[in-house]
Amino acid sequence: MSDPLAGVRVLDLTEDLGELGPRYLADLGAEVIRVEPPGGGRSRTLEPNVDGHSLRYLTRNAGKQAIELDLATQRQQFLALAATADIVVEPGPAGPLAQAGITVPDLHAANPALVVVSVSGFGATGPYRDWAGSEQVYLAMAGVLSRSGLPGLPPLIPPGSLASESTALQVAWAALAAYLRRLRTGAGDHADVSAYEATAQVLDPGYGIGGSATGGQPAAHGPRGRPDARHLYPIIRCRDGWVRVCVLSARQWAGMFRWLGEPARLADPALASIAERHARAAVLLAAY
Repeated sequence: MSDPLAGVRVLDLTEDLGELGPRYLADLGAEVIRVEPPGGGRSRTLEPNVDGHSLRYLTRNAGKQAIELDLATQRQQFLALAATADIVVEPGPAGPLAQAGITVPDLHAANPALVVVSVSGFGATGPYRDWAGSEQVYLAMAGVLSRSGLPGLPPLIPPGSLASESTALQVAWAALAAYLRRLRTGAGDHADVSAYEATAQVLDPGYGIGGSATGGQPAAHGPRGRPDARHLYPIIRCRDGWVRVCVLSARQWAGMFRWLGEPARLADPALASIAERHARAAVLLAAY
């Protein structure tokens, strides 16, 4: 069987933010061509660096091809390349296309069936559209830091690049959704992805978007500030180290219940609800 996106051509102009999204499309079989300025993109120099190679660049761009184009002087060459593509992923209002004076209507004039995905910190519209963002800003504004760290102490920045990676997932999803519509209608499209909105969508502060929904308790209805929620996902000492128990869905609870040997004190079917377990957490822990 061929890969799902075999025969699909993607042009990728991203730098850091959203850069992993086209890599997912490459993993699905798409031909992803990374378009970089003369001398290479700035993400090639991101730390950590090993033997002159950025590990972040390599992991986010595996499976892609790379070419260099000076969009300011090679505008027509890029538009000719866009005419052969199915999807273009680009860094939004302040990106290299905008700097070269190439608009989404220009791309659609060259290729009416083209799917364009623009990714930026706060999107092309709305009150924050001109703001600059960062990993920490997206996490803070999306509410993630309201649950990160201990009460009374500054919030802890999560490890890795959770906001950027959440954005990349939304970039790939938006590209696939728009491309599916293009297959059905023949018409191109333009998707606008905001890193701030993507972070809030994927990392819903309480328990993830699915956890809040299945728990029946939207994050917005939770306690203000940073509550002491250590008992909800306890860290327990074991013979060979530590383990943290994080159970969200009813299916996960059922598996944990069986693994514990189905103790009578946890046999109430109502405990399959995350909201009910949280409500009884203090009582349940006291039993141990």
